[in-house]
Amino acid sequence: MSNAWNWSPYTQEWADLLLRLQQSEQLVQQLGDQLKQLQKELSDLKAKPPLHIEYHFDQLKVNRLEGTLNVGLSPQGIGGIDSFDTPATGCWNVVQESKPASDDAQIEAIQGEMARYMDETAFGALQGLEQSLGIPLDAAHRQKVVEDVKGQLNDRVRYYAKTAAYPAEGTDEARQKWRSDIEQKTYRDIQSAFSAYLTKLKQTRSQRSDSAR
Repeated sequence: MSNAWNWSPYTQEWADLLLRLQQSEQLVQQLGDQLKQLQKELSDLKAKPPLHIEYHFDQLKVNRLEGTLNVGLSPQGIGGIDSFDTPATGCWNVVQESKPASDDAQIEAIQGEMARYMDETAFGALQGLEQSLGIPLDAAHRQKVVEDVKGQLNDRVRYYAKTAAYPAEGTDEARQKWRSDIEQKTYRDIQSAFSAYLTKLKQTRSQRSDSAR
């Protein structure tokens, strides 16, 4: 008597199980190959030299005060950026583009804030640097330095505003961050201009003192 009817279901079940096992092994092999390829690409990337990006910016200048000072500024205020000799007036002019009225209003508001800073706070900031660097200025000299930098700030603010579009359709937080970023960059540049001018002035006075001996 044949027992085939007892074994055929089990035979089919084992065949299905073997097929699934083979498929799983193939999938594991494919994943292993992909992992090896990703590891190779990662190793190739690590072996490549780091990408070097160099930024070139114009300068805030303090002019008409014992010579002309050019201050090179990087995005993070780091030195070592190439210096460009630009004219005193309009050295931060930017190409005028048609902008929504809301953009102009926001830019003008920041320009007004920078003007108030120069009128109310910049003198104290400059005096603090004078004390720190040991290069005191008289009141008239200090006034000229502040006015010189102040005259350049409208173009500076518009320049920074041009590099990042005003998020008119964004959140209040995004709009506030846009404004704060421009203000902080401008504050930084003012401080850099003051510091560089005083440092150069100190060197000049020291050289004159040495030559007079």
